[in-house]
Amino acid sequence: MLLTVATAAVTSALLGRTPTAHLRPTRVLAGELPAALIVTGLVARWRWWERAGWRMPVWRSLWLLWLPLLILLVSTESSHGHALRAGSVAAGAAAVLLVGYTEELWFRGVLLGAILPRSPRAAVLVSAAVFSLVHIANARQYSVRAVIGQMLGAFAIGLAFGAARVRVGSILPLIVLHAAFDLPFVLGFRGAELRPVTAPILRGLLVMTAVSLVYAFVLTRRSRVRDEVAASASPG
Repeated sequence: MLLTVATAAVTSALLGRTPTAHLRPTRVLAGELPAALIVTGLVARWRWWERAGWRMPVWRSLWLLWLPLLILLVSTESSHGHALRAGSVAAGAAAVLLVGYTEELWFRGVLLGAILPRSPRAAVLVSAAVFSLVHIANARQYSVRAVIGQMLGAFAIGLAFGAARVRVGSILPLIVLHAAFDLPFVLGFRGAELRPVTAPILRGLLVMTAVSLVYAFVLTRRSRVRDEVAASASPG
């Protein structure tokens, strides 16, 4: 089952891995739709909605989203908007919500949920690593240095999002955060483009990864996640 989940997740993610930077929302929607349909069909067939985190979050634990929120703010602080029509913003929002739904359901939902009953930390680490690796597909569009930076950033984000998903018990807030992260790229904001890794960028990515690792290890202490693991291991 686990191998099936991992293989399907990677295949679907590659199908939907349309780089979002400076693309028309319609192209993003068209590129992501096959992966969205695959994951929706599989989760529905397996009746894994609850196990994949498609449920209301544990409200008292929402404050634990502080690191994903901080990463979002730091990652988008240099982006500068320009005049946009309401229709373009609406289309962009729809596109990034589909991307967020697809990728969060795959990586922090299905893949993480499959490993979670065995080991919360392994679930977070493996799902983050796979989430990072699928970004190799973007080498078709961007330079190797740019893709390396994206992969490092994806790994750090995967750690933070995965640990938060374990404790919050839901992927719903992560879908919104994921969409908010991608929105400046889709709308073509200046400063949001994918850039080659320079020494200062690399240092920042390494610091973000180290912080995310500590955050993930603290949040996935077994005493902290016992209830979530029990819920994920239950039938349905």
